[in-house]
Amino acid sequence: MVDVVANHMGYTGGCCWNVDCDKQQLVNFTGFNPFNKSEDYHSLCEIMNWKNQTEVELCRLAKLPDLNQSDQYVRSTLLNWISELTKKYGIDGYRIDTVTEVAKDFWSEFQVAADAFCLGEASSDNITYTAEYQGPLNAVLNFPLYYTMKRVFTENQSMKTLQTTLDQEKMKFEDITVLGNFLDNHDFQRFLSISPNITLLMNNLAYVLLSQGIPIIYYGTEQVFNGGNDPENREALWPHYNQKSRLYKFISQLSLLRRRSDLDFSSDQQTEVYAADDYFVFSRGDKHQILIFISNKISDGNLTKKFPVNVYKDGTVLVNIENDNDSVEVTHSMIEIELYKNMPKVYRLQTDTNSSDPVRISIIMTMLSSLVTIGIYWVAS
Repeated sequence: MVDVVANHMGYTGGCCWNVDCDKQQLVNFTGFNPFNKSEDYHSLCEIMNWKNQTEVELCRLAKLPDLNQSDQYVRSTLLNWISELTKKYGIDGYRIDTVTEVAKDFWSEFQVAADAFCLGEASSDNITYTAEYQGPLNAVLNFPLYYTMKRVFTENQSMKTLQTTLDQEKMKFEDITVLGNFLDNHDFQRFLSISPNITLLMNNLAYVLLSQGIPIIYYGTEQVFNGGNDPENREALWPHYNQKSRLYKFISQLSLLRRRSDLDFSSDQQTEVYAADDYFVFSRGDKHQILIFISNKISDGNLTKKFPVNVYKDGTVLVNIENDNDSVEVTHSMIEIELYKNMPKVYRLQTDTNSSDPVRISIIMTMLSSLVTIGIYWVAS
C-alpha cells in the first residue's frame, strides 16, 4: 500500500511559485491559478479556516501549492500517473491524502485509473460528510470513529457512544467493513500524550483490532510512544524498537486472532452484547464465536463482574484466548468474569478451535516486525 497525494505539492529548493493572481478572478472562480502564493490569494481564505466546501477545495493547505484538477492537463497528468504507478509496481492499494480538498468527480476517475483499493483521508468527525467520499473511492479512514474513541477512552464519555457511532455509520456508509480504523496517526498527538494510561490504550486497541473495519496501527504505538502534536508524534523508531514490549505482544496476539481461518473479522457480524457508561461487550461472528470485554474505567487490582449475555444459551462455555484454564459458563443468561485492572479480555466458544500453530504465530510476528521496521511514516502533510 502506498501513500499518495493529488491535492497539492511541496516547495522545493530553487523553485519560485510567486505568480500574480487577480483577486476578483479568484472570487469568481475563473482564471484560477493553482500555484499563486500572493498575499491577495491568502487574504481571501485564511489557511485552515475555510468556511464552505468551495473554499476547502480551492484554498491551500498550510500554504502548499494547490493543484487545479479542473484543468484538463493537470487532471489527465494525475490520472495517467496513478495508472502507470499501479501497472509498473503492482501496487495493491493506496492511502490518499486530503481527499475532501478535491472535488468528488475527480476521485471517481482517480479510483478507476488506480485500479486498486483506495482508502481516502477525509478528516472530519461528521459521518454524513465523510460518507460521501465512499463511492467515489472504495473507502475512507474512519475519522468519525476516531473522534468517538478519543472521547470515550481519553475523556471518559459513555462507552454506549461506540455503538451509536457504529449504527449511524451503517446508515450512511456503503460498506463499513472496509473503513480504516485507527487511534494514532501522524497528524494528531498520540493517545499516550493525551492519556498516559497503558490499560486505557490497550482497551482502545482491542476495539480497533477486533471491531468491523480495517485496523491500522501507527508505528510507535507498539513501542509506547507518547509524542504530542506534529512533529513530536513522529518520533524516531530507532534505537527504541523492541519486539518484547508489552504492547507489541498484545497487538501481535490480537492480529493473530483476526487471522483465524474460521472467522472473517473483516465482514462477519458484530453484535453489541452489553453496553454501559464504563463497560462495553461485543461479539464477532454469526454464532458469536468471539466475545470481547473492554472498559474506559481505570481500576486497581482484580475485580469480578457479572454481565448479561443473552446471545448465548445457558450452559455455553467460553475460554480465555490467553489462558485455556480461564473458562466461564453462561448461567441464567449471565457470565461472571475476573478482570485485572480492567484490562481488555477476549473469550472464544469452547467448541471453537483456536489454532496456536507456532509457524503461523512466527509469520504474523515477522510481518508486524517488517511493517514497523520499514516505518509506517506518513510523510504527506
